[in-house]
This record gives sequence, C-alpha cells and structure tokens, in this order.
Amino acid sequence: DRGELFRKALTAIRLAKFGEAKYLLEKSLEEEAGSDWSPNVLFWLGLMNERLARYETALGIFHECASLYPKHRYAPLALMHQVENFLKLRDKPSAKLALKKIIKEYPGSVYAKRAKKRLAELGK
Repeated sequence: DRGELFRKALTAIRLAKFGEAKYLLEKSLEEEAGSDWSPNVLFWLGLMNERLARYETALGIFHECASLYPKHRYAPLALMHQVENFLKLRDKPSAKLALKKIIKEYPGSVYAKRAKKRLAELGK
C-alpha cells in the first residue's frame, strides 16, 4: 500500500518513538523515491534527525526537501528548520543566509515575516 510506511512513521512520532519513526521514514523514502510522498517524508525525516540531535544530517535533509520541492508547502518550513539547526551548530552566518533565502524565495509568506524578525534578532 502506497504511503503505508509513512503512515506508520507518523504513528511512531505520535508515540514519541523517534528512532523507530526515523527508520520507517528512511524505508519509505527508499521504497517511494520520487513519489508525491517524497517531500512529506523528507521533511519528517529531517525533523526526526533534528529531534535525535543529528543536526548536520537534518540540515542535509531539509536542504534536499527545499531544493527538490521548492513549491511544496514544506519547503519554506524546511528552510526555517535549517536556520535552527545551523544555530544549534553555532553557524550564525549560514543561518542568516538561509533566512535571506526564505525572504527572497517566499516573499509573501508567513515564513518570510518570521525570517525577517529572526534576522533582526540575529543582527544583520
């Protein structure tokens, strides 16, 4: 059944079984690469890696989500999560670049407004 692994992963997330969810999301991504599920799976996989303090891995996954699916509803949110992961890794310059990208690529979105506020907090 298409999406079955993804649905099981979401159930694991609701039960706070993040390691299990990460595994299920990775399997889902392997089995359904390039499908309409892919942006969702990538986003949630990024979240699980973030939750498990695998910030560098999360950064790569969020980048992939936003780059491969720039028009998907999760793309700007993936970039916002990149910002937080960069900051957790003490990489303020990269966080600022990601914020500027959100402002440029999603100018009318709620994320652009948040990015402007966050950029001001970090100091231009």
